Amino acid sequence: STGALVVREWMTRYFTPDTVPVKRFVMLAPANFGSGLAHKGQSFIGRAVKGWNTGFQTGTQLLRNLELASPYTATLADRDLFDEKVRWYGAGKVLATVLVGD
Repeated sequence: STGALVVREWMTRYFTPDTVPVKRFVMLAPANFGSGLAHKGQSFIGRAVKGWNTGFQTGTQLLRNLELASPYTATLADRDLFDEKVRWYGAGKVLATVLVGD
């Protein structure tokens, strides 16, 4: 789900850990470090299938940012997951839960 990336971007761009209005954050199968499926959307067949009714606008920039280990997801993770000085998640901060399945 790209929703988790949208919320993480929104939180880290517009708030600090002390002012963020989110207290509980449930992520459903988030692409926190990218998605192995993103490259399929950029393929010729993916563009043909997904772009047929949209003038072949398949969200190329979005798909690039969703690739595994993309610079965007790495930068976002550095801001909210791995910064030792700024803690976003945990006791007294945002309580995050990640649900994934197979």
